[in-house]
Amino acid sequence: MVNKAILIGRLGQDPEIKDINGTALAKFSLVTSERWKDSSGEWKENAEWHNIEVWGKIAESVGKYYKKGQLVNVEGKIQTQKYQDQTGQDKYRTVIKVQGFNSTIMSLQKPEGQASTENPRYGTDPQPEVKVAENVEFVDEIPF
Repeated sequence: MVNKAILIGRLGQDPEIKDINGTALAKFSLVTSERWKDSSGEWKENAEWHNIEVWGKIAESVGKYYKKGQLVNVEGKIQTQKYQDQTGQDKYRTVIKVQGFNSTIMSLQKPEGQASTENPRYGTDPQPEVKVAENVEFVDEIPF
């Protein structure tokens, strides 16, 4: 059996770094989007927001080097977490958990200040503006 998500998108905010019992945790939202033309020829766009959790030593690097709007490739495990809100109602939250040997996170754009000719792997496309959804809330009520 396989449980793996592969996403390419932009960070919706700078990563939030926490220490959980001596292990680093980086949390952030990631937006992916798709564009298409409808039957009348008009362009449509749909954005999906994902909760990302990066654990361990790689979380420390994510906290130092990854910033809002950065284009990244995330590979991790899909995990649904159950918690109770303030009224005692059960709520669920889906995250992509980057932890262990089967998970990775990698920047897909050149680091700031690097000339585009220094490393062609990062490309030369300008970074588009990131739209941050106002009604997206990063739930942080899970006790662990």
